[in-house]
Amino acid sequence: MRCGAGDVGVRRGLRRVIISYSAGPCQVPKYIRWRNCVVGIWRKRSPSTATSVKQRPCTLNCSLIVTSVEIMAAFMLPALQIFRANHPDTQVRYLISGKLMNLDYGEAHVAIRGGSKPDSPDSVVQPFFGIKIGLYASQSYVNAYGSPSSINEFADHAFVADDRVQPQFNFQSWLQDTVPAEQVAFRSTNQRIQHQAIRNGIGIGFCPQHEAVKAGLIEVLPPIDDWDRPYWLVTHVDMHRTAKVQAFLAILKDQVSGK
Repeated sequence: MRCGAGDVGVRRGLRRVIISYSAGPCQVPKYIRWRNCVVGIWRKRSPSTATSVKQRPCTLNCSLIVTSVEIMAAFMLPALQIFRANHPDTQVRYLISGKLMNLDYGEAHVAIRGGSKPDSPDSVVQPFFGIKIGLYASQSYVNAYGSPSSINEFADHAFVADDRVQPQFNFQSWLQDTVPAEQVAFRSTNQRIQHQAIRNGIGIGFCPQHEAVKAGLIEVLPPIDDWDRPYWLVTHVDMHRTAKVQAFLAILKDQVSGK
């Protein structure tokens, strides 16, 4: 396949180079994002995603992209279900990721982010709520091994923990510092799997309070402030007032007020 010099144009920015191909005999993607000219392709971009959100029209007859971390999934799914029931013509994508999605390029329309308040000048940031985290065991575990009444009795028990070297959350760091590695019976990087392991009686572990109550888990240690994590509703300033974003935010806020 031969391409003339006029078929390729290069636009450079601070962090990216975008190669644009005009229509012609070369049937190749219109936009390709490169890390740099030597390393090669970083990520393909379609014309729609290469366009800023400000340039795109949006109605309720399109898609809604929401992102959050795993620990929020049990709360988010009912809200997404209500949204779909109210707006059946809108397709929903729910992305579970610890990665900070690029709202400028429409990678997500609504992001739930935890920790310190996001400070991007192009974002509308609203306080959401803090999840209470406690240390729990299943009834089957307590029946078999009992329940420690304090940290001093942890030595006789097995635990469920995160498998990351650098924990994401304060409560994971606390467990890593408090419980010897040999007492951790089960590890996973997936929080849903960790919670299921606790429910199955494999060991004692951390779980959101609202999920623990629903699952009938036994509280080993009550939530403490240092384990809590504040969450924020984040939208792009140019998408914040669109019908789909406002409709979904209203449902989320209703969910929070009624939880």
